[in-house]
Amino acid sequence: MILPDEQTTRSGPAQEDAASLNLKAQARLARLASADTAPRSAQELLHELQVHQAELEMQNEELRKSRDALEKSRDHYLELYDLAPVAYFTLLENGQISAINLTGAALLGVERDKLLRRFLSRYIAPEYRNSWQQYFTEAQKHSEKLGCELAFKRDDDTQFHAHVETLQLTKTAGTREINFVLTDTTWHKQSEDALRE
Repeated sequence: MILPDEQTTRSGPAQEDAASLNLKAQARLARLASADTAPRSAQELLHELQVHQAELEMQNEELRKSRDALEKSRDHYLELYDLAPVAYFTLLENGQISAINLTGAALLGVERDKLLRRFLSRYIAPEYRNSWQQYFTEAQKHSEKLGCELAFKRDDDTQFHAHVETLQLTKTAGTREINFVLTDTTWHKQSEDALRE
């Protein structure tokens, strides 16, 4: 049910859809009235209205259940995304971070909100920036998974090693984005260095 206040705030395509739906309903009602020449009793009309009301209530209940299931699924996805043991991040074509999970923000040592719209290359150790640029350029050209080993440098000058892999290349509203997964390999790298020594 739309409250009077809600009617005044509704505009744009939603309002046009409602007006269009109203016109279609009136046209259908006119066709049904002209096709049904026999007069109907008030009792029959009331029964038909009650049947339609029951149908609408059942449809509304199904829609509510679907909405609840979608919200639960979304919440579950967000928990899995944010608390995953690996970093997930999405980059725009120019290399800016458009999305990152909590694990990724913790690895880089920066609050997630402060990472958005920053260039990931800022956090790559200087000696690995050429490797990153070549890898990022290739990732934008190919849809298959590509991997790369890099060292990252936090704002406090500490470093960590990671394996970066492309997940998928997507287009959203005409903008290309690339999803990556980043796995911290620092412990593995330190173990290898210790074995070499």
